[in-house]
Amino acid sequence: MIENVLYKEHSHYLKRHANNPVAWQIWNNETLELAKRLNKPIFISIGYSSCHWCHIMAHESFEDNETASILNENFIPIKIDKEEYPEIDKKYQFYIQITNKQGGWPLSVFATPEGEPFFAGTYFPKEEKYGIISLKNLLNQMINIFHNQSEQIDKSIKKYNQFISDFYKIDNFPLHLINISQIHERIISLLDFKKGGLKGNNKFPNIPYLLYLLESEDENLLDYLYLTGKKLALSGLYDHINGGFFRYCVDENWSYPHFEKMLYDNALNSLFLIKLYEKTKEPLFYHIARKTLDFILEEFNTENGLIASMNADSLNEEGKFQEGYFYHLHEEQLSILPQNLQNFIINNNGFIYLKDNVDYETYKKLDIYFEKISENHTKEKPEKDNKIICSWNMLFVDALLTFAEITNDDYYFNHAVSLFNKLKTFQISKSRIYRINYHSEIFKHETLEDYSFTIMALIHFFEMTKEKEFLSLANSITKTTFEKFYNENYLFLDINKSILDTFDDAIYSPVGIMGLNLHKLTNYISNDNFNTIKSIFIDRGIKYSTGHPTILRLIRRVVDD
Repeated sequence: MIENVLYKEHSHYLKRHANNPVAWQIWNNETLELAKRLNKPIFISIGYSSCHWCHIMAHESFEDNETASILNENFIPIKIDKEEYPEIDKKYQFYIQITNKQGGWPLSVFATPEGEPFFAGTYFPKEEKYGIISLKNLLNQMINIFHNQSEQIDKSIKKYNQFISDFYKIDNFPLHLINISQIHERIISLLDFKKGGLKGNNKFPNIPYLLYLLESEDENLLDYLYLTGKKLALSGLYDHINGGFFRYCVDENWSYPHFEKMLYDNALNSLFLIKLYEKTKEPLFYHIARKTLDFILEEFNTENGLIASMNADSLNEEGKFQEGYFYHLHEEQLSILPQNLQNFIINNNGFIYLKDNVDYETYKKLDIYFEKISENHTKEKPEKDNKIICSWNMLFVDALLTFAEITNDDYYFNHAVSLFNKLKTFQISKSRIYRINYHSEIFKHETLEDYSFTIMALIHFFEMTKEKEFLSLANSITKTTFEKFYNENYLFLDINKSILDTFDDAIYSPVGIMGLNLHKLTNYISNDNFNTIKSIFIDRGIKYSTGHPTILRLIRRVVDD
């Protein structure tokens, strides 16, 4: 009988499930071999510690003895922290998307003992609701399919593998076949010109797209970018009282957020706003970018680097976790605002955001009172996930450097140097890069994401300082990157060279950033790595342009050469 082994782990997310009656196993070859030996299907649950719906599914189902009994007797249940294994998450998120379902977390995957997926979804309730099948009923269906309808699974896997094979076939298109203006129009078709951001009921920042647009020469987009910048600065996406950005808004009007705060969002949003300030000279964008950097440096900082996130949920007066509880204000807290300033605030059941007509001078006046409200906040702050993720920290290094470069503010440059040195001390060993520092333990997993974003930061340091030590380390890590992740014209996300994904999502595509890195390095050193893999960038740009804004930034540079 297998037992829950998560008590041995350092991940805050995994340890939170260590007392579940579910006999959770970790993701490794030994667990897959166990599934093969026992001929049991695998149930893979992927999430992260700051995820609200992950908590809900855990409380409803994974703490339930009846559900746990079904899982333990009939499956090998595996719990994965997506922040430890971003490439595994990418693999299964891609699977759910090609089966015409919406991805997200918690991600629930049913797979063969070899790890081949045959069914996936996200949140499943304990009892049927919202029109979603209950997890218990789904488990029983999957048991029946696995043992009595194996031909259906074989057919599904064969179809999936053929799709993957076809999808990742790289055609050697000549560069002149790229129609930049046509590709640009496809990206334009995704934009919400009335409300900012991309079209859709939820509003994510989608910074890779905004940076592509910001670098374009299309002057017609300035009003759109300005509108989107105002939405980031004034809407419910930003925490005006305490500082920092939430992950996304659950409505198309940007009024109400999903409350977790992630390091990567705050890095990318502040970088976009300071770049937009450079283009528009709008001081509000500078102000919010600076406030965001300061918030992260204060709230997320440790002697080892910046932590990963703050939880969406926080303890309410009854001692129970409630989504967004910390951020909801009482009327008396807002009453300190003069009446003329209250007119600029929209109170959404205790959560505030600002009207679109707020300008920089008005925001500065509001800020005085926001700081007072924050200082007198008596609620317990949301729980933090203290893992130090290399790639996310490198995104913040890049944001600090960009801010320093545009504003000539050495304070942020010095913070970038300090942060980089922490990461170099604990997570970079010669030219090898380890993904996570758990303060007491280094999680020695290696991903393309960490290598790509580290090289990006090093090149940025070199371009600002002209110190060859940065360039030398970037070149050394690039060589290691190709040794570990390159095979037959592909750059894979994992060192097993089995998972390929080039799409941008909330953060840059590691493959796209690696392309930009290689293209820049050709200006400084003799390096043919870019030409070795150039075909994949042209292929993705032609075939699937709307999903690849980072690669499109690269293609624009290549065409301009």
